[in-house]
Amino acid sequence: MTAGAATCLVCHSTDTGCVPEHDGEIVCYGPATFVEGFDLIRRNDAGGHLYRRIADSIPAPIESDRAGMEFPEHWRPTVLSELAGDGTVPWIWDGFVAEGSSRLLVGLYKAGKTTLLSHLLRAMASGGDLAGAVVAGRALVISEEGTALWASRRDDLDIGDHVDLITRPFKVKPGWRDWEYFVKYLAKLVHDRGYKLVVVDTLATLLPVKSENEAAEMLRALVPFHQITEAGAGLLLVHHPRKSGGDEGTASRGSGALPAWVDVIVELRRYAPQDRQDTRRTLVGLSRFDETPDELVVELTSAGYRTVGNKADAKQADRAVALRDVLPTDPPGLTAEEIRDTWPENGVPKPGLRTIRGDVGHLDGIHVSGSGTKGDPKRYSIPASSPSIGTGMESSATG
Repeated sequence: MTAGAATCLVCHSTDTGCVPEHDGEIVCYGPATFVEGFDLIRRNDAGGHLYRRIADSIPAPIESDRAGMEFPEHWRPTVLSELAGDGTVPWIWDGFVAEGSSRLLVGLYKAGKTTLLSHLLRAMASGGDLAGAVVAGRALVISEEGTALWASRRDDLDIGDHVDLITRPFKVKPGWRDWEYFVKYLAKLVHDRGYKLVVVDTLATLLPVKSENEAAEMLRALVPFHQITEAGAGLLLVHHPRKSGGDEGTASRGSGALPAWVDVIVELRRYAPQDRQDTRRTLVGLSRFDETPDELVVELTSAGYRTVGNKADAKQADRAVALRDVLPTDPPGLTAEEIRDTWPENGVPKPGLRTIRGDVGHLDGIHVSGSGTKGDPKRYSIPASSPSIGTGMESSATG
């Protein structure tokens, strides 16, 4: 045996070259065996076996070790009447992101998550609107993208110096100590610089976890973020979806511990996945707050994002555009049956008669003739000089 060498917890030898426990893991070069409190993960290239400590097996502190120690003040129970605040939520982005709470933004690769984020950052320069009111304030972004992309985005959208950026803070996957120190550093920056919003884009590129599917590891990585929210900032975590998609808050990749931990989940999806030119996106919200919309469709235009409404509103807007193409400009016009018969086969699905009659009633400038009786049906036309058919409420995120 090597003098002074530590005894391996697995093979109980001191001369096999085993690596002592570090961050809950042991590499043993003795025979593979069962070890209470550890899982055998895999065999490495050098012939050793990797064991990982089971989280539940970590011994609790012995009561005698705590004798005479003072407990942290934040462990003190608080009666509800002593809680500060009047229930008003300090929203940064109305309904979606608030100070002192966490949000998860989930969306498919290259579907527009960072584009939406960039417009939010621009609106925070002096306050504005992005499918909801945005307040002015400073923001810190921790990004997986390089500085060249952010410089281009800054110039294209005129994002100001109210936004600070940290790009690729780790050159290799961080260990737990580095991760916890980094999050503590971010919380200090929130305190020192007064950031209202901290964004992590994307979460998976930073986390020290070996598997996103392990709930215990995910929670261990997420809990330090409380330091950021307790410092007063809103936390926005950007994440990718699972390959199989998912409904009702299950779209995010990995363990369900992540969506369960945050206060608000926002799932971003293409409104029309089959049409890559369609710049509309659907935001689906699941939240602890009543103000978060269940569903919202937004459209990216040259002036910024505008609110279309929910999916039903978006479908009605599509039909309104098709109606303008179908309706004649001069009286007497077409009946609802004739509109349906001349509806184009390609494009917007053909609606029923009741839907057509409802839609024409919402068109600005519509001309209606006929009494609506069997012998004198209502006919619809729309003069060429009538206003363009609106497709939603303007919501420009220009700040």
